[in-house]
Amino acid sequence: MLLIALKLILAPGFVALASLAGRRWGLAVSGWISTFPIVAGPILYFFAVEQGPAFASQAALKTLLGVVGFSFFAWTYAWASRSLSLAWTILLSWTAFLTVGLTLSQVEFSFWIVLSLSLLSLWVARFLMPKQPAKKNSTSAGEYSS
Repeated sequence: MLLIALKLILAPGFVALASLAGRRWGLAVSGWISTFPIVAGPILYFFAVEQGPAFASQAALKTLLGVVGFSFFAWTYAWASRSLSLAWTILLSWTAFLTVGLTLSQVEFSFWIVLSLSLLSLWVARFLMPKQPAKKNSTSAGEYSS
């Protein structure tokens, strides 16, 4: 019963705390807190308790490998949102994420390769992000209407 209660409270509670920190100290603090494994950490803990350390270890590697897919998602979204509608931007971004994620999930990598790929993908995505704001375009995903 305690494990179920922790599952229902722990990860959502950490997300709520990060949101409250953002209200109190600003978005930069909330963003830094959100970079910690506030959702994946508790989930991986429950995997270790319920499925064993070997399963949790593989899940942790796959979670870290997900950073590569997320980097492709962010890069694709940043570029697509400059000229495409929100629907197309989301479709392309998710396609990039799923393509990379499904491809990488078929291969077994060591921890050091996974860590290297994850860090490299973050650096490359940041380096390749658009340098200037997009021109005003009422159909782009960066525009929100009220």
